[in-house]
Amino acid sequence: MTIFKGDAGVTLSSAYMINQETAGVPGATATGDRFGYALSAGDINHDGRSDLAVGVPGRRVSGKAQAGEAVLLYGSGTGLTGTGSQAVSQSYPGVAGAAETGDSFGWTVSLLDVTGDGRADLIAGAPKENGTDGAVSVLKGVAGGVTGSGSVSFGASTAGVGGKGAQLGVRVGRSG
Repeated sequence: MTIFKGDAGVTLSSAYMINQETAGVPGATATGDRFGYALSAGDINHDGRSDLAVGVPGRRVSGKAQAGEAVLLYGSGTGLTGTGSQAVSQSYPGVAGAAETGDSFGWTVSLLDVTGDGRADLIAGAPKENGTDGAVSVLKGVAGGVTGSGSVSFGASTAGVGGKGAQLGVRVGRSG
């Protein structure tokens, strides 16, 4: 994906690329990953710089095709970088559920401070969890990134619409 530095005079000369081959970005480019399918900016580590959640819903995780993940890129004094980036999925320690073939975790991503602590938390949709029921996971933002510890996940059955093709997580909103 192409990044344009955000200042009053955004120009093409300020653009640079970040992809799965960028130093520090977890994984490697693979056909069908869909790196950048969904994007959301926020300040996860509360350092005053914008970070970026990148949806990768077609990513193979734990040997499961299209299980999906979200990659978190952190801001620095020179812009976004692969340094210190994280990949999170339903196989990430502490995240409820398990990566399964076709879940498409990361189909939608949103960085919102849902805990009110000044750090953006990751909300990730997996609309193909359990067929087409779908699920949404929320991971807390902490100083070092996001953590699966204390994360919550809810599926269509939680909302009473399991087995109805609800595709919970196909859209994740943003306020403000």
